[in-house]
Amino acid sequence: MLKIILLFVLLLSRSTMAQIDVMVCDSLGNNLPQAAPGTTINLDVKVYVDIFWSARDGFMKNELVQYTPKKPKDLFGFSNLIQTKWWPMMSDYELNSIPGDFISWVYVEMRTSDYNISYSLPGYLDRDGNIKDINGNMFSITVAPHRDYFLIVHAFNGNSVVAANNGTSLKSFSVTTANTINWNFTDGWRKALINNTQTSYPMIELPALNGTTVWAIPSGDVPEPAIASGDRISSWDNFVDFSDLRSIELNFGVKGGFSPYDLNLDKHVDVQDWLYVNDITMFYISGNPFVYKFRRH
Repeated sequence: MLKIILLFVLLLSRSTMAQIDVMVCDSLGNNLPQAAPGTTINLDVKVYVDIFWSARDGFMKNELVQYTPKKPKDLFGFSNLIQTKWWPMMSDYELNSIPGDFISWVYVEMRTSDYNISYSLPGYLDRDGNIKDINGNMFSITVAPHRDYFLIVHAFNGNSVVAANNGTSLKSFSVTTANTINWNFTDGWRKALINNTQTSYPMIELPALNGTTVWAIPSGDVPEPAIASGDRISSWDNFVDFSDLRSIELNFGVKGGFSPYDLNLDKHVDVQDWLYVNDITMFYISGNPFVYKFRRH
């Protein structure tokens, strides 16, 4: 009997640890309470990230997955008053272990169509580009029902992608109760919103099996590492440009298992990572029209 009780307590503690609150914010960066009443919607969403794509295999691979931070906060908690690309993920949630099909952390944002409220939650990409929740299930998120939402997917060192109608207008998803939202960013670049002020692709085209192609998030929009030393040039801005090259240069020589500046995944930040951005993803711009403000509490 004692063993049964202990097993029950262990299972309960694991299920409790596997919970993470949706981050709810207004347009000024203020944290808001959870949606009440809320409805949980499923997101059948597919997206690739270029640096993990294997054309030979037809799916994504990450040989350094064992070094990936187990806390989303370690990736999405960088934000500060200078870099306002994302509201930071403040939760201290930590995975006990990285799932076997894990490729990369992302976080999903559902933003109300009046632009005022954002619901965000981390998840991960599996090798086929499916976004899953932290338990390995289809991604789900709790939002306020009976509203229209825009869908945004953020990668930690790449441009954000926003679901769009033919690339030119925000795609609106109506949420009633217990919806399943379907969207595939990989089968056409016009599935993501194009920047409305500069002509640029929001995603990068990659070769695939049998002479076909897929579309992926372009990597290279990396965090600015030198804010503390007085540097005021923001590189984490949804635009892969010269400021990102400079951020990579400032990290030359960094070795170890994981770095957001290691674009060729060789555990070493060097000129090869600089060349990857300079030669492949320079001047890719996200179409994300939203400005993110961070309020320190």
